[in-house]
Amino acid sequence: MKKTDLLVNSDFFENIVAMQCLTNAYYTSLVLEHLTQDAFKNPGNKLVVNIVKDFFTKRRVLPTITEIKSYLSKEEDIKLFKDTVTTYKQYDNNLNMEELIANTEQFFKEKAVYNTVLKIVDDVSKEKSDYPKFLSWFEKACNISLVSDIGLDFFGDYEKIITELGTKNETIPTGWDFIDDKIGGGLMKNGRALYLFLGPTNVGKSIFLGNVAANMANKGLTTVLISLEMPEMMYAKRISSHLSKIPINSIQGQINALDAYFKDVTETHKRKLIIKEFPPKSITVAGIKAYLESLVKNGIKPDILVIDYLGLIKASQGDNSYEQGKVAAEELRALSYFFNMPVVSAIQTNREGMEKPSLDTVSESLGVAFTADVVWAIYQEQGDQETGVIKVSGVKNRLGPKHGATAMRIDYTTLSLTEEKGYVGLTGNKFGSGLDEVMDLENKLEKLEITNRQIK
Repeated sequence: MKKTDLLVNSDFFENIVAMQCLTNAYYTSLVLEHLTQDAFKNPGNKLVVNIVKDFFTKRRVLPTITEIKSYLSKEEDIKLFKDTVTTYKQYDNNLNMEELIANTEQFFKEKAVYNTVLKIVDDVSKEKSDYPKFLSWFEKACNISLVSDIGLDFFGDYEKIITELGTKNETIPTGWDFIDDKIGGGLMKNGRALYLFLGPTNVGKSIFLGNVAANMANKGLTTVLISLEMPEMMYAKRISSHLSKIPINSIQGQINALDAYFKDVTETHKRKLIIKEFPPKSITVAGIKAYLESLVKNGIKPDILVIDYLGLIKASQGDNSYEQGKVAAEELRALSYFFNMPVVSAIQTNREGMEKPSLDTVSESLGVAFTADVVWAIYQEQGDQETGVIKVSGVKNRLGPKHGATAMRIDYTTLSLTEEKGYVGLTGNKFGSGLDEVMDLENKLEKLEITNRQIK
């Protein structure tokens, strides 16, 4: 059974799909969400699939003959079911699972595209031309994917486990020791992680994202920066200032110096930074995926994706802001799996998070923070802006400890961020490497107080 056969005989292949749904629970679990009535032409296959889908959705197992009979209340349904199942006996059930799933994926994609065209024709005939909706339909149809990997056989593949666990995970250092230490050395090089900066308006979320993109490109990594808030050339100006150290307000008068910088670094180092602008709320994660795929086709394989910022991505579904934000975050995190690269973005706080952001101050959708692997809060306390300081603290971390905070020194002339180690803020609290020592001291004093009470 080959894909080329499927393309010319999908009417035949729907029999295979229905038969497998009736007899193969693993297969049914993979295709369950795609078992729609309009994917099948044969009335008997429709009946079989409808029974299996309803029962499996409720019980997560395939129905027995006795359980199937409870669905067949009419004589014509009983006859149709028997005749249909009888035809399945002519098909070989001993199929290559990988090939079966590949062909099934192609089958559902073709059916989804075909039915999408029919829906669009119907809408247009009724003068309901909603082109963004049409695009989302096609994106959903073309992105159907089935999983064929059975997973990790814990005991059967123990040698693989030994090898993997004995190998240090490859990471990409951010250039900021505090952050790198907390997440195991840096961003996960092979992706499967979503990193977020959480902060109020105008505290510097875009500055952090711009610094991340510049730092990664400076390391020779192919970096893609998608801006949903700022023009491409504005980001280019910021990053030019950050990397060349030419004050951002003086660039126009120092074009020759900037030109010399670019010539020097492009001749001595291989660097790639792509800045792409999309209007706010104009593109879904599926659209971003299509854009990245176009880069790959042109020989540009991203090592890291930076998005400014997550809240401005158009959600593919959801009835409210919580659902929409959660869906966008989940799809964005999935993108890190697809391209094997880390994804870094930002989210905004509500008014309660102006002084010091936390997970319960996330604006619009707390589901975004629930989905992310790491969330750093960025904020400024009284007097910090005047002294050029932005505080950073961990509020969520699946990759290590979440406690601790540090201070970043921001050079507003070039929008560059550097770690201010051992910095003492206006409140007298020590940040950076000294914070953990302060916390240890507080723990020791607390234990001492308990001991004294016990003695008394």
